[in-house]
Amino acid sequence: MSQETSVNNKRIAKNTLFLYMRMIVVMAIGLYTVRAILEFLLNVIHLRLVFTSYSIMRRRAGGCEGVIGGKKGLGSCTFALNS
Repeated sequence: MSQETSVNNKRIAKNTLFLYMRMIVVMAIGLYTVRAILEFLLNVIHLRLVFTSYSIMRRRAGGCEGVIGGKKGLGSCTFALNS
């Protein structure tokens, strides 16, 4: 019985170490994957915001030129494209 208990204890210890190692590897892969996905999504969101704000800025600058200057290029709001 003592021999059998010793073998079982070794098996339990070996399985426990294996499960801990597996858990660490799976957690590392999961953390890396989440980081990569979040980085990609943030880049996509950033690009959308940049394009949207540029589009809004162009529309406002063009409307301001037309209203104030009367003709294209004579308005005082053309600084918005340069800033």
